[in-house]
Amino acid sequence: MKTSTYSSEIQFLSLEENHWGKCLTDSLLFLKMSWSSNWLGLDKVILLIINFLHKQKKNQIKASSQAQLMLEIAKHLALLIEQEARINPERVDHPYHNRLHFAQVMVSVAIQCMIESRTVPDSQLEWVSCLLLCAAGHDYKHTGSVNQKPQEIELLSVESMTPIFLKFGLSDQWQNNVKEIVLNTDVLTSRSVHSRVKDSLFNWNTDWASVLLIESDNMASCHPLLGPDLSQDLSKEWMKLDSPPDRNVATVEGRQKYLKGVIFTSLSSQKLGIKEFISQQLMPVA
Repeated sequence: MKTSTYSSEIQFLSLEENHWGKCLTDSLLFLKMSWSSNWLGLDKVILLIINFLHKQKKNQIKASSQAQLMLEIAKHLALLIEQEARINPERVDHPYHNRLHFAQVMVSVAIQCMIESRTVPDSQLEWVSCLLLCAAGHDYKHTGSVNQKPQEIELLSVESMTPIFLKFGLSDQWQNNVKEIVLNTDVLTSRSVHSRVKDSLFNWNTDWASVLLIESDNMASCHPLLGPDLSQDLSKEWMKLDSPPDRNVATVEGRQKYLKGVIFTSLSSQKLGIKEFISQQLMPVA
């Protein structure tokens, strides 16, 4: 799928010669253009992502019943969010936490999973499906507010997804894995998760899966072509609060503080050049 913008042809989830960074950038730009003009829809986005995963894994992802079940739940959730947005768009689409954000995180984590899968020979496809489900639901029912207590909004997402898990018959083990990973995206929790994996090799477990989701949650915001606008969007979202955070992410100082504080630990983030993107933006302007 293609669109034209930035004086070049942009392709969605098109990997050429293992240029993962270009694949990510083009895909995120594609989503931004779609959001501003003719939204593709989360239900369509997730189907394209699953096709991408199948292509990269040569259909091995069908081998596990739990992996397939989590993909079905993720598709159901994406369609449900689109339906809810048509009924009550103001409750679903906040200036920053909206369907575009869902799609950005889904695409980012899918690309990261494919990179990590190539470096871990015994990669478990259930974890790839699990992370796509987590990305689809990590901000489900987000209120456009900020946590007043630890993991408040993340817990709302988990509780809102639980009836869907039960309806589909997802195993207790994978329900617990999804819940733990989503809860770990709380800013106050995320730093300790990064610390736990800091000196270890990547492996498929809840800590490393949490790191990938946390990184994907921040990836578009750290991109120089997307981050400044997303900072403006988050600032608008916070302006609606009675007690907004005591920082303005839309200012130069606020954005610099965010970029200096965000953490990327994984090999996949290195291959995507995220730290280089951040360094470029932290360089003083001549």
